Amino acid sequence: MSKNNAKLLLVSSSLLVVTMFVGAGCSSLTNLFNKAAETTADVTASKMTETEYYNKAIQGLNNMSDETGRVQDSYGRFTEATTADTRAITMINVNSTFYDMAKKDMVDDKPVMENAEAQAKIEAKLTPYFSEYKTMLDANNALADYYLRGRYKDDAEAKKDELSGALSGSIDKVFVMQTELFDLIEQYQDKVDLGIDESTTDPLEVITLAQDKITNAAEKVYEDYGVWVEAYNVDTKTADIAPLETDYKTLADTYTTYKTKGEAVNAKDVTIAGSSYTSYMSAVDKFNIKFENLIRDAKGNSIADLVALDEEVVELYNDVIDTHNSLVTSVQSASALPEYNK
Repeated sequence: MSKNNAKLLLVSSSLLVVTMFVGAGCSSLTNLFNKAAETTADVTASKMTETEYYNKAIQGLNNMSDETGRVQDSYGRFTEATTADTRAITMINVNSTFYDMAKKDMVDDKPVMENAEAQAKIEAKLTPYFSEYKTMLDANNALADYYLRGRYKDDAEAKKDELSGALSGSIDKVFVMQTELFDLIEQYQDKVDLGIDESTTDPLEVITLAQDKITNAAEKVYEDYGVWVEAYNVDTKTADIAPLETDYKTLADTYTTYKTKGEAVNAKDVTIAGSSYTSYMSAVDKFNIKFENLIRDAKGNSIADLVALDEEVVELYNDVIDTHNSLVTSVQSASALPEYNK
């Protein structure tokens, strides 16, 4: 499965450290960045913390991923159109704003962070990704101009296959490279210590632990789902649902554990963060329900429409990542309030 968006990471130094996640959609990627962490004493002021660096990267990549989704949707409508004139109205021109911003932040004005090895490996993937992403934007706009300016009428669509083929190939490459980047950043994110004790009764710290543990478990379920879908497409009878079922049970148990902890500290009532926490837990609950039913149907050989199922799973996963990232931002805002820092 490709990843559309990544999660942000929340982490805490003496009180709270924040980490954002990379994550999904089409990737788990589900989309990743807001680990608002205080700079520790052994990190020089000129260097970013790992959390800050990963979150900065994810914010830029998530914006670019959203734009890739717009390009893909437009091209999908283009391929479904049956006449030249209807193809013309499906196309959109896209600008390079998100690309320019992310490239400036991560390459042109390259930051320096505390983990030089991790940064080098991420940059090794960022460079070709930015290059292919620009190729995709250019290919999209070349096809769009051809149709929106009516040039297809001059040569009876003689350039259609060449232009559309270039765009299709580039979209595929961008999604693969995007998923690889999200996966790499997640590997490093997972090694960052949140610095919060599991026995904490501080509402913001409980929220931070909950979203970290639950989203990690949801990402594993989403990854398992991608493996199962590929196997199911090959042979519906031999596709093994067991790994997915095992990790789903882990997710369900993790959700229940932290839901109980959240209720014990009235997490839903926390200023600013409470409503975001409620939305996040609701998104996870819907994700859980879908997989409970999916596993039951798979074991009973009663999957009716795999395409519709896949679209729903991707949407639900993206909701988990999006609400996770919104919650990260809310926790950061709440932790800055005077009442929290008494």
